[in-house]
This record gives sequence, structure tokens and C-alpha cells, in this order.
Amino acid sequence: MLRVAPGNLFDTAVSLLKAVGVDRAIGFTVLGKAWLSIAGIVSLVFVGRFLSPAEQGYYYTFASLLALQVFAELGLTNVIMQFASHERAFLELTAQGTLQGSSQAKSRLASLFDLAVRWYGVAALLFAAGLLVAGFAFFTRCAGSHAEVAWRLPWVGTVLAAAGILLVLPVLAFLEGCGFVAEVARFRVFQSLAANAALWIALVGGAGLAAAAIFATTSLIVALIWLATRWRTLLLDLLLAVRGGAIDWRHEVWPYQWRIAISWLCGYFTFQLFTPLLFAFHGPVEAGRMGMAIGMVAAIASIGTSWLTTKAPRFGVLVARRQFHDLDRVFFRSLEQATGVAILVACSIVGVVVALRVLGHPLADRVLGVAPLSLLAMATVLRVIVAAEAIYLRAFKREPFMPISLVSALLVGTSLWYFAKFHGAMEMLIAYCAVNLIVGLGIGTWVFCRKRRLWHQEFASCV
Repeated sequence: MLRVAPGNLFDTAVSLLKAVGVDRAIGFTVLGKAWLSIAGIVSLVFVGRFLSPAEQGYYYTFASLLALQVFAELGLTNVIMQFASHERAFLELTAQGTLQGSSQAKSRLASLFDLAVRWYGVAALLFAAGLLVAGFAFFTRCAGSHAEVAWRLPWVGTVLAAAGILLVLPVLAFLEGCGFVAEVARFRVFQSLAANAALWIALVGGAGLAAAAIFATTSLIVALIWLATRWRTLLLDLLLAVRGGAIDWRHEVWPYQWRIAISWLCGYFTFQLFTPLLFAFHGPVEAGRMGMAIGMVAAIASIGTSWLTTKAPRFGVLVARRQFHDLDRVFFRSLEQATGVAILVACSIVGVVVALRVLGHPLADRVLGVAPLSLLAMATVLRVIVAAEAIYLRAFKREPFMPISLVSALLVGTSLWYFAKFHGAMEMLIAYCAVNLIVGLGIGTWVFCRKRRLWHQEFASCV
């Protein structure tokens, strides 16, 4: 009997996508996101089957609180990728697995990597200490009638593993910025395979909320093994490289990073507040329904933005070389594909929930109703379009979306708090969708068109 390894199946699928015009980086990323979405759906089923409604609420609230890591990293992963792509444009990969070319570019790249390692080392410590304390305070105060749920040890294990993963994130962003997008995407698939398998086994085995810690720990171990075996030579070479010309963090990175940081922090308030607010005002059961719905629509953003995130390093290279015609050609084709895929995934997700309700499946009671889920899915499609416009403009190492992010965060944050306290999930999602439509898509697209035209002229005059 012919045996085909999973990796070979994956490579074969990527080859088929390439044959119909999808490049290797997108192929790996799209298939990876597709697998992540499938695995996520399977995980939703396992969570609904093996956790109680209250435990489900804790499980998804864990995830929303862990997203507070944006306050520790302050958008530096995006900055790392953009700056690395600009320096990588003047370097080549050697047979020995190191980068060679312009000594100035390599020195700046090495200093960027050194900055990333030091920044995230401190960030991981602050993240773990702060979130442990905040989580204990939040769950102790808001547990209500569900205080019997065993959440303390699982929370500690999940936070510590997440802090370790935080240390890995800048290295992955650095590798993507250096052009190894397909390799990172391929790794993420196998990381997800291992982590989800561990999660499912833990849930079936009765681990309860500890399954969340097992999932995060497995992800961390797989990442460390991959970096140590696959990229040791390249990373060590950069760490030991002579710093003839270093990146000036204060004058080059920080003026760009603080704007990205504010946009990322605002992103927390515009997407991650749903579950904690419902947990606080309506209890873990209602929070669990929202958490499961958010888990489902995550596939929309995950798969839809694949067409743009894989191109971000290339966008940086094209801007560095002032090749704006090629930049627009690649971007608008990718935007069209991303939007179409996002709409298709959104319709599929809503269709699945409709089918579950028609069939009277018990899992239907663990997720939001069709109307609020449809609003959440529509808002997520809008976010894919706005995210694409932001990725394009950030290739210029600038962040013009910061004011929009601030306004969106203020409107969404206050409206979500009000409707969570006095109403419920449906009203929260109506407000959320309205802000994404008017402020995100409307004003965001106006800013995109204006800045794109101005920056093309400005950068072309600097040649």
C-alpha cells in the first residue's frame, strides 16, 4: 500500500494551488489557515462536547485575556517584519544558510534582531506577572454562581506557556520579513497539528480547562524545536554579526512603532472585549456562546488576510525599490481575492449554524443565534478589507490608521460596555458592525486612497 506522509500531501496541495496561479507563500499560508480553521471547528466541537457550558465560558475568556499580550509587545512584530524586509532587499541567502550581501544591510538586520530579542524578553516577564494577577482578580470577582469551576491551575499554566510563545513571536516575524514566509507558514501548520492533537486528547481524557494549558505548552515546545533545528545557523550568525551600522530605535523604529502600538492596542478594544464583558455582566455561559462564535468567525480573518500578510514583506521590498506599479498590481489583485474568500467563508459559517439549528443539534445552543452571528461575520469581512489597506500603507514604514483606530476603539469600547451591562449580545453586535462600516471601511478607505497617492509622489521624488 502506498503511504504518503502528511508533509508530502501538504506540498502536493501547494503545488496544485501554484498550478492555478497561487504562489508558494500564499499556497502554504492559505492551506495552513484552512487547516487551522478546520482544526478550530473540530476544537469547537470538542469544547462543546467535553466542557460544561460554564467551563466553555472560562475557556474562551482565557483566550480573550491572553490577547492582552498586545500591551506587552506594542506592535513590534509588525515593525520587525517591515524593517527586516527593507534590509533583506539587499541580501541573499547562501548555501551555508546565512545572509550575505551589503555589509550595511546585514549589520542593520542584525541590530534589529538583537533589539527584538531583548524587547520581547522583558515583555514576556511583564506579561506573565501582570496577567496572572489580573486574571486571578477578574475570575475571583466575576465567577458568581460558577465559582466551583477549577480554573486556577489551568490559568497559571496557560499564562506561563503563552509568555513563552510571546518570546517566539518576534523570531517568526523576523523570518517572515526576511522572505521566509512560506517556511513559517508551513511550520505553523505542523505546530497546529501537534497542539490541536494535544488539546483534543486532553479534552477526551477529562483534563477540563487544563486542556488550554496543554495546548499552549505544546505550541511552545514545537516552536522551540523548529527554531533550534532549522534556523540555528542563520540566527546565530546574526547574533554574532559585527554591528557596523545599527538601527536607531529611538529615531527610526519608535516614531513608527508607537503609532502601530496604539492601533494594535485599539484592536483589543474593538474585538476582544465581547467575551470578558459578557462574562462579567451575564456570566460564563453567555460568554461561552460569544466565545464560540468568535472562534468560528476567526476563520474569516485568518484565511482572508492570508492573501495580504504573505505579501507584506514583498510590499516592503517594492517600496524600498520604488516599484509602485508592481506594488499596486500585486496589492489590488490580492485584495480582490481576499475579499471574495472572506465573504465565502462568512456565508459558509452562517450556513453551518443554520443547519445545526434546523437539525436541532445540541451544539447549536452553545453558539450565538443566526442573526447576531451574521452581524459578527459581516463586521469581520469589513475588518479584512481595512486590514488589507493598513498592510499596504505600513509597507512605507508609517501608520496613518492610528486616529481611525483610536476613534473605533472609543466608540466600540463604550458601546460594548453599555450594551453588555444593560442589554445583550445582539445590541453589542449591531453597534460593533455600525462602527466597522462607518469608521473602519468608510473613513479608512478615504485615508488609504489619499495617503497612497501622496506617498507615491513623495517616495518617487526621493530616488
